[in-house]
Order: sequence, then structure tokens, then C-alpha cells
Amino acid sequence: MNEATLESLIGATVYDDHGDKIGKVKQIYLDNNSGSPTWAAVSTGLFSHDSLVPLAGAEHQADDSLKLHVAKEQVKSAPHLDEGGRISAQSEQELFEHYHVDPRTAGWNTYGRREIHPGDETPMTHGDSREAP
Repeated sequence: MNEATLESLIGATVYDDHGDKIGKVKQIYLDNNSGSPTWAAVSTGLFSHDSLVPLAGAEHQADDSLKLHVAKEQVKSAPHLDEGGRISAQSEQELFEHYHVDPRTAGWNTYGRREIHPGDETPMTHGDSREAP
């Protein structure tokens, strides 16, 4: 997977494992150690906070949508993104537990996508963190 592929996911429609629409991808978060895409911030509604969803096992569909391996109800009850748009170690641990994701296999490296290793000055997120009008 390259940076252009990650950028193309911004705005993609996200569906749960039953085909129910969850929302739209606003941002992708990379693991600080491996560089693997691990979480996506998803806008789930006009007045709600962005929800973080795991990318482990996600499938990028031909129509550029993203199918997750979690249920919509799990996303609704998930811990929200910390203030400032960062994921603290404690918050990430809570997310791993909430979604039953093994931290050792949390990266999105399926279908031969390569890992991204940002440079020292490259932010560890991709996407537009500004609020939509």
C-alpha cells in the first residue's frame, strides 16, 4: 500500500461486516512503530464525534468503499478520538479491547499492500482533520 492509496481512502464510504453503512473515512492512522495503517477515523453523522475503527482485516472494495470486520453497533459504542486528534497509548489499548483486536496483528497489510514508513518529519496520520462545512 502506498501513500496515494491511503489518500484515496479519505472520503470512502465505510460498511460494517453485515453491509450496513457506518460513515465516511476522514483520516487514517499509522502505527508509530511499524508504519502500518491501523485505525481510521470515520464520520458517523452530522453532530457526532468521529469514531475510530480498526483496519485489521478491512477490505478495500472495487467501488472504493471500505468493508470492516466489525459491527456497526460496536463502532457506535467505541471510545472516541482524543481531543487534538491523537490516539494515546491508553486510548489505543481501550480500542484494542473494545474491538477484540490483537495489537500484534492490528496493521492493515492484506492483499500484498506494503507498509509505509514515514520519515521523521512526516505526520503519522493521513487525511483532512478539519471539520467538514
